[in-house]
Parts: sequence; C-alpha cells; structure tokens
Amino acid sequence: RGCRAELSNPDLATYFGRLELLPGEGAAAEVNLLAPSIAAQAAAHFDRGFFTTIDYGYEAPQLYAPWRKQGTLLCFYNHGYSDSPYQRIGRQDITSHVDFTSLRNALPQWSLLLLTSQMEFLHDLGINNAQQVGLPLEETMSRRRVAQELLDPAGLGRLRVQVLARGVDRSEGSFQPLPGQGPRGVQPLPGAFPPGAH
Repeated sequence: RGCRAELSNPDLATYFGRLELLPGEGAAAEVNLLAPSIAAQAAAHFDRGFFTTIDYGYEAPQLYAPWRKQGTLLCFYNHGYSDSPYQRIGRQDITSHVDFTSLRNALPQWSLLLLTSQMEFLHDLGINNAQQVGLPLEETMSRRRVAQELLDPAGLGRLRVQVLARGVDRSEGSFQPLPGQGPRGVQPLPGAFPPGAH
C-alpha cells in the first residue's frame, strides 16, 4: 500500500496509454496484450465482410472501472467456478472478460456496426422462428430449451456481440438496422433459423 510496483510488462503502459485510462487504484485487472494483434492479423485477410466477436466483456471504461476491484478472472471446473487460478493447475479453464474497445481500436479500417448482448442479437436475428408452431412436440421443446439457454440474461444471454464491418454497403448486409430499433437492430438472416433445421 502506498507504493507503486514496476510493471510486469512495459507494453501495459502502451496499452492503457492508448485507452487513456487506468484501472482503479488497488484494483486487479486482466489484460490480454495479444488479443488486439491477433484480431488485426485475422482481419487483414479480408477486404470486405463482418468481423464478429462473441464473448463476455465490456467496453474499456466499464471493464477497467475503479469500482471493479477484483477484475474478471474466473476459473471453471466440472460446471463450478472459482477465482483461484493456482488450484487444479492444468485441469481447469481460466478466463477473463474481453476489452471490446481495444479489439475495435486494433481494426481502424473496420466500422462498428453494433455492440449488444447475445440475447438482443439473437432476438433480432429471429431466433423465435426456430420455435415455430407445426414442428413435432419433441423438437419444439428441444428448440425452446436451447433458445432459453442462449437467451438467459443471467447466463449465455449476457455474452456481448460486437460486429465490425468493412467494405459492405449497409443496405446489402444482413446486419442492417431495423426501422425504429436503433443501431442494435439487425435484419433476420435468411436461413439462419429455418423450420426443421437442427
């Protein structure tokens, strides 16, 4: 307390300098220094299209907010979770939230089309069409269970979906905003949830 430690990696200063912010004093924060460069390398192969990222995460000001003292690191093992990365070494999944701001900033030729929750994204794509009436009862119930899991606002529905576009006229894209729905609305993707599909 009361003293500053040296950075474990000088690239951290560059990372937060680009964001023009710092985590709160005394706060833990996870930084994936490679994610922006990996995104840029992947995107460099495309002159046009959509670059979509789906994961738990936030914009940098929310991710590194001063009140977020514990960071976002979580460990998963046998459907349970903890914040102890040094237990069950090599046998548990370790994850932290994505900084969507830094991913987007790494792709300056790409425009932000939308950043929303998976729940809103799938609703706008027409996931309800996957539960159409007229299917056998077993398939209808199965689809309903899957949809509920994907849309659960306390679970997978909280995933964030960031879509960037390059060289695509908005009028030709499947992610065209719907009238009156603002920037998050998207046109249903033809064939995304066809009746009878598994």
